[in-house]
Amino acid sequence: YAYSGLSIEGTSFQGILSVIENQNDVSGGVVAIGHSRGTSANSNTILQDNDNIGRVTFNPSDGVDFRVIGAEIRSRVESDGSLAADNIGADLSFWTNDGDAVDAPERMTITANGNVGINVTSPEDKLHIAGTSASVSDTQLVLEGRYGGYGAGINFVSRTSSGGTNLSMAKITAD
Repeated sequence: YAYSGLSIEGTSFQGILSVIENQNDVSGGVVAIGHSRGTSANSNTILQDNDNIGRVTFNPSDGVDFRVIGAEIRSRVESDGSLAADNIGADLSFWTNDGDAVDAPERMTITANGNVGINVTSPEDKLHIAGTSASVSDTQLVLEGRYGGYGAGINFVSRTSSGGTNLSMAKITAD
């Protein structure tokens, strides 16, 4: 099982792709992954909402082939309906496989507006965690401090103004 196009395969560290930028500034090596709905080389046809822009898959050998997706990083077009030149939002999602299927399910998403979802594909707030169990005893979030029980806690704050002083609204600690 191999993808068409460029394939690098080898033994003893020969199957490696390196991108190295030697320049006296803040730039670095770049791997650019793009997608167009065009049907010929060098065509630029605008994508549609939810189109994949690019994917990086991690495919372990199962002794037969490399079809199993162990993990994947994917970027999709995320639009409010106003796709246009230089105006295309994108999300970034992370997929991991627990060994129950060939394809890895989506586990975490960062939306175009910066919301983060864990076990939810359309997070409604800056951090949205959806449990996978209906059991009351199952934990959804763990904050672990240093040994001895110090340092774990949540502090709910509000600012007096942009860049202003933090006002503690509520605090939960394990001190």
